[in-house]
Amino acid sequence: MTAPATSDTLLDIQELRKGRKVIVSAFRVSPDIANFDMRQENVYQTAPTLAQERQAYATSPEFRANVHSHIYRGEFLSDMVQFHDVGKPRSMRVPKGFIAVRHYPRADAVSEKEDVWHAEGDSSVILLPPNGWQVPVRGVLYNPETGFPLRTVSDRAHAVTELSKIMPREDAEREVSYFVRWDAGAVRLSPVSRLYSRPAEHGPFSVSADWRSPFASPPYVGSRVVRPMVERVYVLSDKDYQAMQRDLEVLSAGNIRVADVPIVSGRLLHTLGSTEFREEETKE
Repeated sequence: MTAPATSDTLLDIQELRKGRKVIVSAFRVSPDIANFDMRQENVYQTAPTLAQERQAYATSPEFRANVHSHIYRGEFLSDMVQFHDVGKPRSMRVPKGFIAVRHYPRADAVSEKEDVWHAEGDSSVILLPPNGWQVPVRGVLYNPETGFPLRTVSDRAHAVTELSKIMPREDAEREVSYFVRWDAGAVRLSPVSRLYSRPAEHGPFSVSADWRSPFASPPYVGSRVVRPMVERVYVLSDKDYQAMQRDLEVLSAGNIRVADVPIVSGRLLHTLGSTEFREEETKE
């Protein structure tokens, strides 16, 4: 097992913008894959999202070179896809061959009940194309907000031709990659991974959403560590800091009257809600 990367070895990855909108915030990520003996349920909260992985691969030569150095190895990402109980919005049109799934970019928690895995946290219903080679749509290879492919084709040669529309054919031959998922209605909460088989097989950026559960831990799939480039910190005045410290001391003493709990907690929430934030570069 490779030792996890420390903060001073992380790669800086620039943000992805569309106009004024930030699609993927700037972040730091491990330059190498580690944790090859860890289950996805144990690494999803620290691993990069598929969208972050795409951004790092697209913008960092060092990251891309590392991906290409791991033939027949890959990494779990933070994303999970739920194939059952999706609840497709009425306004969503599902093209032939596509399915609607529930996407958790980074779940708050996962659990198993009666052999069915469940996720909690922010999620959205998205469309996934059928199994096949990833190809661009109007010059765009994947959804920048989720990282999932926009379209797939069954024939590799056709995929290379389509990919050659956005890059030199020599690069397309090397970069063309596969996508695989469960069928609609499968009772699965699948981790998402990025795997590298040789280009003639499944390519360097093969995306898999066909694992049986977050309990998966194959020896050839590890994970990276991701950190935000900046974090938000509270900017407290001396007066607010001293007031908060007094209230926290009262709460920690453990002998506060029940009637005073809403008052003290209300003051704390009011102070936090009215303070300013500052963005600082992460140091850990």
